[in-house]
Amino acid sequence: MKRRPVIYVGYDERDHRAYEVLEHSIRKYNKTYDIIPLLEPELRRIGLYRRASRVFEHDPKQRYDVFDNKPFSTDFTFTRFLVPALNQYQGLALFMDADMFVRGDIEGIFGVYGKRTEFAVQCVKHKYEPPEGAKMDGVAQTRYRRKNWSSFMLFNCSHPSNKKLTVDAVNLQSGSWLHSFGWLDDERLEIYMKNGTGLTDIQANILRRRMLTLQRAVRGLRDGNRSGLLTRRMQKSGKPPKKK
Repeated sequence: MKRRPVIYVGYDERDHRAYEVLEHSIRKYNKTYDIIPLLEPELRRIGLYRRASRVFEHDPKQRYDVFDNKPFSTDFTFTRFLVPALNQYQGLALFMDADMFVRGDIEGIFGVYGKRTEFAVQCVKHKYEPPEGAKMDGVAQTRYRRKNWSSFMLFNCSHPSNKKLTVDAVNLQSGSWLHSFGWLDDERLEIYMKNGTGLTDIQANILRRRMLTLQRAVRGLRDGNRSGLLTRRMQKSGKPPKKK
């Protein structure tokens, strides 16, 4: 029986409302797919995520990765690359940043691009070179090769090249290696570009990426409870616990 695609969403408790917006927008048009938030505490509990981080007294908001000593901004900066392993290196899996929403049936992504089994990963080639400084929540805005390409990735988890993206690689390789798709030869990475927008026709119709007004609205809905880590276990439905 053909394996049904799975949608994985980067989850950070600071942006719980963003996750809810994305999940609702997907379900509005299609209730078929499992949507699984990448809960960092749960991934640590089961031994799949082991990277360590640290903060400095002069800049308590900013976390630094212990392995490469580089700053990072969210709980899913690295966990997104566990998707092929979580999907048991089988079938199709879509990773999405949480601060997205869809405006149509996301089956269009799987139905059109899922047929291209010769590629290990398919993504959008963003032309994004922000000035270095601060971004959301005052954390560091960094520049690196292929920035934001990993914000929306369609994995062919069965592809032999993705076997190189092991759990150990996710935990030990540098952030720049992961976000620049270092485990792939370029011919195994299909990159779409259309009229300089970084979106194909179908993606342009389905996705409206990181809209500033939505981002502000979502962040304005935060309930302010930011103490502690989310430690409840992932429910069978794949939904994180609702905040009260």
